[in-house]
Amino acid sequence: MPWPISTVVVALIQRETQLLLVEAQGPDDPTPVWMLPGGQVEGGEGLLDALRRELAEETGLQIVGEPRPVFEVEVEYRTDIATGPYRALTYACETTGELQPDDPDGLVRSAAWVEIIEALDRLSHLEWYECEPLRRFLFGEAAAGAAYRYRVGGKRGTMMREGLELVGRSDPCSARSSRGASARGEGQRSLAETCSRGRVRSDDG
Repeated sequence: MPWPISTVVVALIQRETQLLLVEAQGPDDPTPVWMLPGGQVEGGEGLLDALRRELAEETGLQIVGEPRPVFEVEVEYRTDIATGPYRALTYACETTGELQPDDPDGLVRSAAWVEIIEALDRLSHLEWYECEPLRRFLFGEAAAGAAYRYRVGGKRGTMMREGLELVGRSDPCSARSSRGASARGEGQRSLAETCSRGRVRSDDG
């Protein structure tokens, strides 16, 4: 039976030319997948409290200072594993500590620093994750605070993402967005542009 979903917080942590990803495998997943750290906001929990909790559980790291919201995505699910809309809020974070995942749900197997191009490649393999908003932010093609939406339909193994559109900017009064985040990696832009068209080889550059 499809399960309803609502709000998810995601941590974007960059170290020079690398992003932090976690390797996770759910009970129904045939193989592990790589994704950005994060998870669902629990009932009565604040967005940043959820972000700090999820990051600590999945990576062992602690957030330093105030996370900066960089983009949000509204996704409409019509699949065999999930149904209905949910909102994913991605925050740029500064962190301290050592990588030591301790996921109480037992889903996260490891955490690792991955070169940006390779990270986008790994994320592009997720059926339900559209990496274009992340790519646009990382390469300065969209300022912090952009808001997107798209749809996901189909069954596990054959899901399709479609209809990605920029719908404006997040509400700065709702704790979902803020100004900041300058353009990065101008020299790498042409490499990452292929992310939205399929797989990116890590040896392109």
